[in-house]
Amino acid sequence: MSFFQQTDLTYADRVKGSLIGGAVGDALGYAVEFSPLSAIREKYGPEGITQYELDPESGKALISDDTQMTLFTANGLLCSYQRCVNTPLSLLWCRGKVWEEKYKR
Repeated sequence: MSFFQQTDLTYADRVKGSLIGGAVGDALGYAVEFSPLSAIREKYGPEGITQYELDPESGKALISDDTQMTLFTANGLLCSYQRCVNTPLSLLWCRGKVWEEKYKR
């Protein structure tokens, strides 16, 4: 049985996997976001970017606001579920405002 045929993954495992996969892809593509394919190939070769470009200060791969907003949205949905809020939009709005205050430049 291949990895993709596993049936023992829980819903929580699948959600975590999609969040981690999104963040991993975002971190890999962060260095080339908005770059044309020709510029990417010129800098990284015909295969394009194949490894993380690490931040010189932290030594870590960076993520964009896409991952930040995804995680804040997931957090708002989780909080609304845990608090049995009928309309999670208010919590999502609050989480969005927290993100904006913390990360928006």
